[in-house]
Amino acid sequence: MNANHGTAGLTCWLVRLKLRGPLLTTSSAPLGFGIDAPFARNAAGEYYLSGTLVKGRLKESWQELSEAEGGGAWNWKRWLGKEPPRKEPPEGGAEDWTSERGVLQFTDFPFQQAGSDPVTEHTITYRIERDRETRSVSRGQNLMIESPFAAGAEYWFEGRVWGIVSEDEAAVVDVCLRQGLCFTPVLGAETTVGFGVITGVEVARVIEWEKGSGWNAPQGERWGLVLSPEGPLCLAGRRLAENIFESEAEISGGVVKGALASLIQQLNGGTGRDVAAGGEAAYKELREEFSNLRVLHGKAVKKGALKRPGVVPLSAVRVGKEFWDAAFLKELPVKGDCAPAFRVDWKRPEEQEADALFGVVHPPRELRVRTQIETAARRAKDANLFAYRMLAPRALNGKKEMEEYEWLAEVLFHGVDAAKRTQVKVQLADLLERNGLPGVGKLKTRCVASLAEVEPAMPVAGNKGAQADLWVVTLQTPALLCDVSQMGAGLSDAAAAYESYWREPSNGVFELVYFQVSQRLAGGGYLWKEFTAEDVYRPYLLTEAGSTFVLRGGPEAKVRGWQERGLPVADTVRTAFGLTGDSSDWQRCPYVPENGFGEVAVDLAWHWERPL
Repeated sequence: MNANHGTAGLTCWLVRLKLRGPLLTTSSAPLGFGIDAPFARNAAGEYYLSGTLVKGRLKESWQELSEAEGGGAWNWKRWLGKEPPRKEPPEGGAEDWTSERGVLQFTDFPFQQAGSDPVTEHTITYRIERDRETRSVSRGQNLMIESPFAAGAEYWFEGRVWGIVSEDEAAVVDVCLRQGLCFTPVLGAETTVGFGVITGVEVARVIEWEKGSGWNAPQGERWGLVLSPEGPLCLAGRRLAENIFESEAEISGGVVKGALASLIQQLNGGTGRDVAAGGEAAYKELREEFSNLRVLHGKAVKKGALKRPGVVPLSAVRVGKEFWDAAFLKELPVKGDCAPAFRVDWKRPEEQEADALFGVVHPPRELRVRTQIETAARRAKDANLFAYRMLAPRALNGKKEMEEYEWLAEVLFHGVDAAKRTQVKVQLADLLERNGLPGVGKLKTRCVASLAEVEPAMPVAGNKGAQADLWVVTLQTPALLCDVSQMGAGLSDAAAAYESYWREPSNGVFELVYFQVSQRLAGGGYLWKEFTAEDVYRPYLLTEAGSTFVLRGGPEAKVRGWQERGLPVADTVRTAFGLTGDSSDWQRCPYVPENGFGEVAVDLAWHWERPL
């Protein structure tokens, strides 16, 4: 498969660190009763050194070397990123949402048993503080440290560093990476009393790393994309607090497209968000049609599964111990002695049963607490403690069995110019085969990308019987179907807004028979300033996944078009936010169909097989 390439390329280094015990890098999660400082384990149960820990100490070393040599080859600001601005905005001014990431990314460094001295489980080391007057232990100052790594023994930890750099810059990083790590004396906690001494460093350029499969001869207008993360994912959604980032379970199409756009820009040496600018640079047709690509959200599955999960419709109800569907009912009957219960009333076990019917998988999560260290004081910096609750692609289940997870997305080419479509496919396949999908989420995780035949987990109805004149449309991802100004107080009185949406000529003029929906507001400073740039704050009103609409009439071609291109943004929303209704709207609104929003399932067999 041939395509043009820029001067930069994805380069990977295998880094091995030998540390002499004792060694401690503290876990964010508790261990056993009485253990104050358990050693960090990931969700797979492996001891590890955090990639951010290695990166932070390496940054300090490069800074010192740069200051000692007056700069020289130590381009640490480019490699590891500049310090974020800390200035307060002026009165009435705007906050600075921009950031400049370093080009080098670090994976975690798991412990490697091969070549290491034996590890002693359940060993405890004690540290105390003595009262100067009584010469006894100060009250409450007995610290119990989990110490599986014995004093004097040596242990190997192995991780990877990757970045998109030119061959010349990679040769400089070869040297500077090794020298910077050799200059770093210790890693972890309690280093002032001899913990975590680095005794060996190995750095090697990796020629081959894991790449995806299935890219030999991709066909069709709809590709199944399997994303296999090489580390934890953090796809931050709504903020729980200023310093807590809770990951969403899905990789949105916007995140996938953003990672692809960043990859293309780095390979070509481009800047800015719009990849279309760049003249005759590499991947020309792909860049020109990039906005017209539609990428559906990546949904979690057990590794090897190829049935893409759906969403439990809000029309699903539970009666007794069974689930039924109420999509065609305006009044709910009592079935037996039980009243139907909707999802809002279900308990956790009932939600899990319903999710299983539609193939929904909830990947395990891992909490990590991080801080910034003051170089001079060697202590945590004030007001710099934050936490990630991340998705764990590899984790031990309740039976201590290893489970692995992947995410299934889809790429659709229906909106791409037919004259350029073949070239766009060739270039996209080449891009993903060579590089995978690097830079996903807040942690900039690299995902291996494979092409596969992906199927929906829930089949479509074959015979609709008496409801042959009806369409049942279920949102699989959130969509902008109405504006907040159309709602009453407390987001009530939604019927008129949705009836108006389905009567819009752009939708084909359908009659709304019945609907069950859930809504939420999406807003905040970032969305306001980054996308709308208006003086008056205005949030988006999202109709959430699972919302179900029963429609009558309308052209079948329009319904099939929704499955290919997604539900269009409502005319009222376009007017309110100044959108044009085409693929360029991504610059003014993140919730456009090309970013995976407005995905629908039409006439799921569930509605006809389980009517209440």
